[in-house]
Amino acid sequence: MQSDFEIDTSGTEKTSRDEWNHIMEELKSGSDNILDSYSTDLVIQKVYKMVEKNYLERLKLEQDLEDTTIRLAALINSVPGGILTCEVSDKMKIVYCNDAVPTLWGYTKEEFFILGKQGVQSLIYEEDWEMVHEEILSAIQDNRTLEYICRIKHKDGFYPWVHVIGVKFKEENNHPIFNIVIIDVTKEKENELKFRYMAEYDSLTGIYNRDTFFRKTKEMLNQNKNEKYVLIHWDVERFKVINDLFGNKVGDEILKEIARYFEHSMKDIGIAGRLETDHFAVCFPEKYLDMDATIKQINNNFKAIHLSYEILIHAGVYFIDDISVPVNIMCDRAQLALMTVKGNYIRRYAFYDKKLRDSILGEQELKIDMHGALEKEQFEIYIQPKCKMEGKQVIGGESLVRWLHPVKGMISPKDFIPLFEKSGFIVKLDAYVWEKTCQLIAKWKKEGHEITPLSVNVSRINFFNPKLCDQLLELVQKYDIDPKYLELEVTESVYIQEATLIYGVLEKLQSLGFHILMDDFGSGYSSLNMLKDAPVDIIKLDLRFLSGDDKKGRGRDILSAVVQMAKVLRLQVIAEGVETEEQAKFLKDIQCDYAQGYYYSRPVPVDTFEKMVY
Repeated sequence: MQSDFEIDTSGTEKTSRDEWNHIMEELKSGSDNILDSYSTDLVIQKVYKMVEKNYLERLKLEQDLEDTTIRLAALINSVPGGILTCEVSDKMKIVYCNDAVPTLWGYTKEEFFILGKQGVQSLIYEEDWEMVHEEILSAIQDNRTLEYICRIKHKDGFYPWVHVIGVKFKEENNHPIFNIVIIDVTKEKENELKFRYMAEYDSLTGIYNRDTFFRKTKEMLNQNKNEKYVLIHWDVERFKVINDLFGNKVGDEILKEIARYFEHSMKDIGIAGRLETDHFAVCFPEKYLDMDATIKQINNNFKAIHLSYEILIHAGVYFIDDISVPVNIMCDRAQLALMTVKGNYIRRYAFYDKKLRDSILGEQELKIDMHGALEKEQFEIYIQPKCKMEGKQVIGGESLVRWLHPVKGMISPKDFIPLFEKSGFIVKLDAYVWEKTCQLIAKWKKEGHEITPLSVNVSRINFFNPKLCDQLLELVQKYDIDPKYLELEVTESVYIQEATLIYGVLEKLQSLGFHILMDDFGSGYSSLNMLKDAPVDIIKLDLRFLSGDDKKGRGRDILSAVVQMAKVLRLQVIAEGVETEEQAKFLKDIQCDYAQGYYYSRPVPVDTFEKMVY
């Protein structure tokens, strides 16, 4: 580069830095001593040369600075995210930003700075601003790194998620200045929200799932300790039947309709969740409780489904008096209340109260005692006779069980059979009754008596045992008795549930020589058409058709039709639950040949039954 002036330095002797410094000092002081050692021309040349060198060095530094600035700007604009500098005063003002920052918001740099002059708040999603503002003030107060994730207002009307990290690097006029990095995390946040939704919400109905309902309810109770709350457990009556009759699509629509109602009714006051299948739960302040109005509204909503079937929903209500009780236990207690009205077409809800609580405690005591009771043979066989309608001759019996508790005395089956079925202990009790019954039949055979067939109950859960047929066959072989004398009673409801599995097992048992009795026929949703294919030898007819007001005689007509149909199908019919002479007379009139019930005999101890027969 050419300087503003030229200096001829040919032939000039080199001067050391010390000499040069000496010259400069002398010049500054105005001394003439410099002339004693150096000529004037030499001094001028030296000075010009120094000025030129400094000028060139300054130009190089300026060029290097410009190059560095360009490289730094390029680097800043190439990083994956936005970089900006903000001044925190009464507003958080944007002082600087790289090219990526306006792009995040969908604006040009000029548009962005116009908005930025209004303060950062105008760029943040309204619902997130309070959190952002609190984090900024907290970071300043604690002198720490600023960090948060929030939504921003994009120019096109949507709200991307960004991760913001900022460091305070100086203050100007007592206003903190932050260097901030902003990274777009929309995709990651959407994935996170998607996975969280999958983890927290029921995929079919869109309301909370079981675990989330428990957690959210617990949080709500802890945050409102002075409020009285109620928890309600809901269940659709015979939902499986609805699915079987109308298909899963209709069943799903029913569940979604229930969920929509609960989600709407619980908005701003409580929590709603789907616990499983057709079970729902809600928790809300007790002051809003109105069960009759709620059930009426749900019934009205069901009309929108246009189903030729009455959809019934039942509920159990638990008043929360101790929030330390786990929410799942609260749901269990509400469900216990619910179970007391299941199948009831008049009472649609029940409350968990002291009576029910005492019943539960009693069940717990029975659970504790049941294993030991089996080992100590506290369960005794009672037999209820089956009789001919004419002459009341005993032609068989049903083996029933009574629990002779050493402390509680005689415990009724209605108090322990449902508990055993729920706990699975019924499998062991069934096997115990089967064995005792086989022992009794073997005893009569050994004594030379004409053997009277005895029937035993086979609970539904036994059919899921792949060795059930082998177990029963080995039992009769062990005591050397013909399988036809150990009759097997299966309730009508078992035929309806898991029909393919049940039919297969029963057909095999029939082929092994066992007689199959369908118990409680007519108590549920059975049809005469079912008898065409069902593996059954004897029908036990439920006399509940005759209960209540039968002014039109339909119940009697149905029973008469069943008896006649059974005769056509060569099936034996035993009417059970016969309690009055009037009922017995009616059964004779419709040509029912056999009966069982209190009119003939209550269940009796084995020795009493033997006296009746032998």
